[in-house]
Amino acid sequence: LGGSCQALMIANVAPTESMLWDTYCTLNFAAKSRLIENVLIRQQEREAAKNNAQAQLRQAHDAMSASYARAELLRSNAIPAAEKAYRGAKDAYTRGLFRYLEVLDAQRTVFDLRASYLDALEIYHRAAVEIARWEMASSREGVLR
Repeated sequence: LGGSCQALMIANVAPTESMLWDTYCTLNFAAKSRLIENVLIRQQEREAAKNNAQAQLRQAHDAMSASYARAELLRSNAIPAAEKAYRGAKDAYTRGLFRYLEVLDAQRTVFDLRASYLDALEIYHRAAVEIARWEMASSREGVLR
């Protein structure tokens, strides 16, 4: 039983005592035939599981790469620029050039960028854990090979 076919078995049994042994053997054979699994289906299920695992691994890798790039951009450019703007706003406030509301707005911007940086780091580390989990599972089960 292979391929993508379906099989039908008709077991012919007889109610007479003289055919008892033949009926028993026929029913026994029919019961064992039900246990036969189609090899192609198992291979297709394995292939589907492998494709699913590879897609999830690729998705985790993409999330990790994107969040790393975002975190690096925030850390190296956006946060230092916002901190510089905040220091400038504080300095301008002490000289009477800005209102305190502008200082608070600059400070809020720094806090928002730092929170975004932490969010990007969280996504990065969660994706890294997901990748490590998939790699461990694949090494144990051979799914991704």
